[in-house]
Amino acid sequence: MSTKKRVLFSILLGLSIIGLFFYFRYFSKQYFEERSDILYHLDRFQTLETVLQYDVLETSFFLYKNFDKIVQTAKEIESQQVEFEQDHLPHLPQLLKRDYLAYKKISQKVRSTIFDFETVNSTIKNSLALLTTLMNKIPDFETTYPHFNRYEKTVISAIANVILAKSSFDKDFLQEIQKDYVKLQKYHFSNQKLQRFHVVLLAHLNIFLQNFPTYTKYLNTILQKLPQNSLEAFRKDFEKVSHKKLQTITFLYAIFTTLFLFTIAYNIYLILLLDKENRELDRLARKDTLTGLYNRNSFFLEKEKYKHPALILINIDRFKHFNDIYGTEVGDCILKSVANTIKEHIKTIIPNAQLFRIGGDDFAILTEKDTMDLEKIACAITHLFQTKPIFCHNLEVFITVSIGISTSKPLLETADIALKEVKKNPQKTCLYYTSSQNLLNKVDTNLKMTNMLIDAIKNKNIIPFYQAIVDIRNNQKIKYEVLARIKTDRGVESIYPYLKLAKEIKLYKSITKMIFLQSFAMMSKKNIAFSLNISIDDIIDPDFTKMIDELFRLYPNLQDKITFEILESASIADYEIVKEFIKKVKRFGAKIAIDDFGSGYSNFEHLLNLQIDYIKIDGSLIKNIHKDKNAKLIVWMIVNFTQAADIKTVAEFVHSQEVYEAIKDIGIDYAQGFFLHKPSPTIDE
Repeated sequence: MSTKKRVLFSILLGLSIIGLFFYFRYFSKQYFEERSDILYHLDRFQTLETVLQYDVLETSFFLYKNFDKIVQTAKEIESQQVEFEQDHLPHLPQLLKRDYLAYKKISQKVRSTIFDFETVNSTIKNSLALLTTLMNKIPDFETTYPHFNRYEKTVISAIANVILAKSSFDKDFLQEIQKDYVKLQKYHFSNQKLQRFHVVLLAHLNIFLQNFPTYTKYLNTILQKLPQNSLEAFRKDFEKVSHKKLQTITFLYAIFTTLFLFTIAYNIYLILLLDKENRELDRLARKDTLTGLYNRNSFFLEKEKYKHPALILINIDRFKHFNDIYGTEVGDCILKSVANTIKEHIKTIIPNAQLFRIGGDDFAILTEKDTMDLEKIACAITHLFQTKPIFCHNLEVFITVSIGISTSKPLLETADIALKEVKKNPQKTCLYYTSSQNLLNKVDTNLKMTNMLIDAIKNKNIIPFYQAIVDIRNNQKIKYEVLARIKTDRGVESIYPYLKLAKEIKLYKSITKMIFLQSFAMMSKKNIAFSLNISIDDIIDPDFTKMIDELFRLYPNLQDKITFEILESASIADYEIVKEFIKKVKRFGAKIAIDDFGSGYSNFEHLLNLQIDYIKIDGSLIKNIHKDKNAKLIVWMIVNFTQAADIKTVAEFVHSQEVYEAIKDIGIDYAQGFFLHKPSPTIDE
């Protein structure tokens, strides 16, 4: 047989085997995914049931333990059960269905017992708390009563036995409590206060005697680990069923793998034998050693061969995070897995496309512009990684990717600009670069704004402007809000358009510091009240709070004159940090305002918890309040709430007499806007 015929035979054989191989690979993949998900649910059930028992035990020990956590865990168990039943129950063999339903029945029964237990537990804890309080309040004025000392000892003995019984869950103490209870029933006092004490004591001792046996019965039932035992039985049966399937799949997989490897080896031997050394040199020069993909050099060479090249640039989101958390070995594994996944995905969709690794975590697909819908391909790739985990060193890792697409020159640069735009918008996963988007102009604008910011900070051209806040009742200026401005070649501008960029290039802290230092110096001379805007980023920054401490130390006369305005629209992840900051500055006498209230999700509960002094109602509600009924109704509701909560209100964006009269009629306390006072670099007293 000639070499040509051997190669042709080998290819046909290989293609046939590969087809059969992937056929069985589909079923094996389905098996392992289903097995993994079922085992995940079983482990999750085990964990949640154990957590639930622990929380019950904890609530039995602690007097003031919140029951909400138990309710939340119980709901999560139910949610996990619903998810499991939807995903797996219809496909389970009869044996496993019976095992699962048995577990579910036991789990529901235990949860029902837990809720019954909590009712009894609350009753016992309430009585225990009151009995403990009573023991500390035994009246000492009835010393003339002939048997008072004996009565007092019996009371202490009864309560002590109650505490011991509750702490040890030992019902044997009930006999002693019952004896003391019988003794105490024989007492009656002429002193009304002592008699009331005596009646309350007997009532709560009786409550404890009646409920404690039920309490211990429920607790013992809950702690028997019945759901866990049922889950373990389910797991054992599942492993038996799963093992049988695995044996069949393994056998078929081994056959096809052997044939596949034989065919591949045979083809490699026939093809690579001709020019082994040249291939090795080419690989070293043009391929990435980690993933085996073509590298950046190859990309620039290959793209010249395309008449109308199109580029899909793929970046792994937060790849540095995986390297930092799991180490470079897992990071390398992720890169290889991503490369293989993309390669497998595109080889059937765009067979003529080329895949490159052109950077640390950047991959590029190069193809012809008119191949097919490039955005559709890109979205399919992002969806693939969103739904399919990567397995590296016994870790199941979920990653996401961002994609920039371009057919415009320079190809790589424009695709990278589109990719950066995607990174800025969490709602997007891919973007097709077009000249109409002016992304190159945006890059140029960002560079110019960056230079302007750096220059302004260097030359101290970040300056404060001041706008008066007026008391509506008497039209008097009560304080000034500090507004940051930047001096540029175009004149004095608001700092607002620059803030997002300032945060990205790490200049935001410098701007904050410059404004605060200048404002405190100015207000110290004027000795008047003023307010400064701060963000959540400022509050959680240790350097910022340190600066505030230092400014309060340098300007003690301003401690009770400053108001910190916190943006309501800002996302507050940890209210405890914010509460601690507010508590700290209020100790100095400072005030707190919520700025732009009504612009986003206004949480009234958090507002009350944060001890706010002022609410600044957002300008979007104020500017048309004289003709917008909905805005007027919303503002009226806010004002009614604040009046009830003893919080003062400030209306922003008051731009006309009509608006001023409208907010005055509603009952807003203070006003601010161009109609009343325009921002100025000086303060006119």
